[in-house]
Amino acid sequence: MTETTGISAIDTVEKFYIAARVFSALEGAFAHWDDISELNADSLFRQLLHDISAASSRFEFSLLMMKYLASFRNGHTEFVDFALMPQSLGLFPARLRDIGGSWFVTSSAVSGLRKGDEITQINDQNASDFLTEYLSYVSTSRVEYRGYGLFMKMHGLPESLKLATGGGNSFEVRRQPLSCGMQINVTAAEFEDHALIRIPSFDDPSFEEEAVSLVRRFGKKRYLIIDVRGNGGGNTPKALIEALMERPYPGWIESSPSRTGLELAETFGRHEGQLPIEQTPRTTVTWSTGWKRPCEEPYPGRLAILVDLGCKSATEDFIMPFAVTKRATIIGETTAGSSGQPYVERPHPDILFTVGAKRQFFPDKRPFEGHGIKPDVEVDALAALRADTDLHLNIARETMQRGFNGYGTSSSRDRA
Repeated sequence: MTETTGISAIDTVEKFYIAARVFSALEGAFAHWDDISELNADSLFRQLLHDISAASSRFEFSLLMMKYLASFRNGHTEFVDFALMPQSLGLFPARLRDIGGSWFVTSSAVSGLRKGDEITQINDQNASDFLTEYLSYVSTSRVEYRGYGLFMKMHGLPESLKLATGGGNSFEVRRQPLSCGMQINVTAAEFEDHALIRIPSFDDPSFEEEAVSLVRRFGKKRYLIIDVRGNGGGNTPKALIEALMERPYPGWIESSPSRTGLELAETFGRHEGQLPIEQTPRTTVTWSTGWKRPCEEPYPGRLAILVDLGCKSATEDFIMPFAVTKRATIIGETTAGSSGQPYVERPHPDILFTVGAKRQFFPDKRPFEGHGIKPDVEVDALAALRADTDLHLNIARETMQRGFNGYGTSSSRDRA
């Protein structure tokens, strides 16, 4: 792996301080120990300290920290060094994704390299073999998300890649600076009997505000298609849920660690040598967020929501009530399976880390973390990638129209 130039160094004391802050946060806030019961957290940390002591650069240190937190298998538990992010180092003009163990182009600005092309080799190695190490730096709750998210934050990928396709063509791609003023926006398209609203993120309140405004604008349409594919979350869009939900709906069941100093003193035998260090007693508090009533004037028509593996966090908070109440037809792929409030700390001006501090379950107590929300209508990811038209959108239109053609109900209150 090649060192990335142009980033400031971090001295040895600072490295160990950052690592100690991470370990302390995991001990106090991490809500997902049940998923990693086979891990020995103390041994992992000791190995991390050993590896850090041998690391010769900030680049190596940050990758070690990424890999350490990724080993906790939670999408909200990750290490971020902004000096290694695309905002600092740039993006490739082509993006890849793993589908079923093979790598495919999902977007490309490279002449001759097309969306849907299979990449069989990278830098003269088998593509999967080459990317295996980089995947270990991606924090995720569902293992499938690693191959989806790798090219978003880059996770230590080198400055250039030589891509070879299954058809025998070869392309050299290099990181390029992000375009100045590059923005994402909520967009909409209006048709005779329906409208399509595309929401790429919930990071900024303006996204939700615009989406709610569009729902009101299209309030007389027979059905709406809400497209949240690739939306990695942000803030839970409660106002948008209320604008669309015309029936009572449940919230998550949630849990979080809860240990007082007195509990530790009275129950933890470590100080007396009675328990190995890895056998830490852990107490959690679990609660239900309850059922909510619909607002007075929600959108009354039918709904379809387009989803994919990139739907994560607050986006899953948005999808869940529509999925469990059948208020909407969910179309696409199973979502990322990671939501909940993270603990966030910034121990260095250019570095932050997060720890998943809340664990969520479906209202019927089924596990959500690492499972995600399954669609009502599954769309093959590779078929969708290679289709000449938007396969998800076509399926959504066909599904919605059935309700008006005798195959279902046209009543807005019947389940889609």
